[in-house]
Amino acid sequence: MDAFSVRTQALLASVVLAALASAVHAQSDHLQCHLIADDLRLKGIVDLTSPQFGLAPGCKISRAKYFCVPTAKRVVMATNARTQTPIVPVPVGGPDPGDRICYVVKCPAVTLPDREVTDQFGTRSMRRFRPPTLLCTPAVKVQPGGCGGPVEPGDPPAISCPGGIAVIPGGSIVTSQTWPASCEIRLSGLVEVAAGVVVKIQPGTVIKGVKGASPVAALVFLQDSIIDANGTADCPIVFTSNQDPGLRASGDWGGLTIDGRASVNFPSPITDPFGNPFGGSNDANSSGILHYVRIEFAGMQFTPDVSTSGLDLNGVGSLTQIDHVQSHMAKIDAFNIQGGTVHASHLVATAAGRASVDWQLGYTGALQFVYTAQLGGNVLPAPPDNGLEGDNSEFNFDAFPRSDPRLCNVTLIGARGQAGPAVTAYGALFRRGMIGRVANSIIFNMITAGEQLRDVVTANLACGPGPSLTGALNVQNSLFFGNGPGGAVECLVDPSTTGANCDSCSLLGLWTTQLTAPSSITTDPGFPAATGTVWPPIEPIPGAVATSTAFDCATLDPSLETTNYIGAFAPGAPSWLTTPWIAYDPS
Repeated sequence: MDAFSVRTQALLASVVLAALASAVHAQSDHLQCHLIADDLRLKGIVDLTSPQFGLAPGCKISRAKYFCVPTAKRVVMATNARTQTPIVPVPVGGPDPGDRICYVVKCPAVTLPDREVTDQFGTRSMRRFRPPTLLCTPAVKVQPGGCGGPVEPGDPPAISCPGGIAVIPGGSIVTSQTWPASCEIRLSGLVEVAAGVVVKIQPGTVIKGVKGASPVAALVFLQDSIIDANGTADCPIVFTSNQDPGLRASGDWGGLTIDGRASVNFPSPITDPFGNPFGGSNDANSSGILHYVRIEFAGMQFTPDVSTSGLDLNGVGSLTQIDHVQSHMAKIDAFNIQGGTVHASHLVATAAGRASVDWQLGYTGALQFVYTAQLGGNVLPAPPDNGLEGDNSEFNFDAFPRSDPRLCNVTLIGARGQAGPAVTAYGALFRRGMIGRVANSIIFNMITAGEQLRDVVTANLACGPGPSLTGALNVQNSLFFGNGPGGAVECLVDPSTTGANCDSCSLLGLWTTQLTAPSSITTDPGFPAATGTVWPPIEPIPGAVATSTAFDCATLDPSLETTNYIGAFAPGAPSWLTTPWIAYDPS
């Protein structure tokens, strides 16, 4: 065992943090340290490096001062001397964390024999052993602001994290585990969480996908597994790239995928991009929780028809809890929802390469408080880069269950006026047999147009002869403003609707002339100047006009909240876009 002292201020403190990575007896995770006399008159210089505190170069090293041995302790009594309140000791859960807090102890005098000891500086005698003067107990560092902490009773055991970093190779996770905030998690391949397994991720944990890993670094929760990612506003859970800030880019890693058992409208079997099945008949299926999570620099295009997004939700059921999730700088879609019934709120899609929110394959859930902002430098030339992109099924426009989501309080901000490649981008693109209802929403500053309707099937579902509004595909109590070239193209007719009951513009006309639920293409939402034209984005807090024609969202779906305003943010109130949860760094 190493026995040496480094002349640093920390060693002289009565309580010190010591990163002791050497092996410790499995049943004795404490250390008791004895003052000793060392025959070796060591003198030298050492550089110390720890994952937690970095490099400490040029440290002077001299004779050994303490000899530390594994020990077990039993707390007889403990109080806070300042407050005179008792302290009830609690165990530090999980495997040996490596770190120690060393307390000053004073033990009864006892005569201890000299010892012959070998370490990397040689073999010699250690003499004049004193009674223990330091007791070093296992410790877990928490993130700034108090994130993480010990594993709670009943939680899965903590993952082994030597040196504060846990590298998870590609393969299956087959045992439930906790990923602590004190540990940086690195995904070095395709990591799949098996059925029946719970992965609990503490608030403040950072998970990094390794760029260039083969197979691609990605995290997939298979059917019947559970993700427990319950972050907080102050301690969000962050999925990101392993590259340094300034070197990160969209597509550095494969993103987060959740496969559930709720309904999809594709004949079984259907699989995710990695060959894992999803979908079923359990619409109330739960795949866990995502709360105050950020996913960034993710998503990959494997073939023209196969890709991953920032967050892929495949056949995910309505009991899955998803709120306050940001998908940032996704290579493809920010959020991709394939079938299922999941309800989600407070979704933020920033700088997506393609669609900000994409659904298909019979999605019938509900979304509320959705904010998307496009970055001109990260939109892809083709296909269109849309705020909302809604499909039923590209394989069968009339497949059942038909995509029929409910959306309320949505704000879509385009990149018109920003530098970037020439692209096609709509605020909302509805096609391939979908229906659904959108209310209390704002579509603003999109490059090409506010809205486009495609194909005869979808058009005839939205409109009857005349045309007349069926209500099956409806946007109500919403504002389209400042979209397209010159800020004056709110709709763009696609040739695929030729012969249908309506096209993009006649449908928009019906939406904006409803007697009981008017929308508008002429009313300015009152956003701050330069909204949509600069990056980082300006928070799109609307003016008082956003309270004039608000609709009760709860009438669309009982899971939605009643609000009295249009858009994702209340006029005149602070937004819910808080740091450190939200980030806009493009690299």
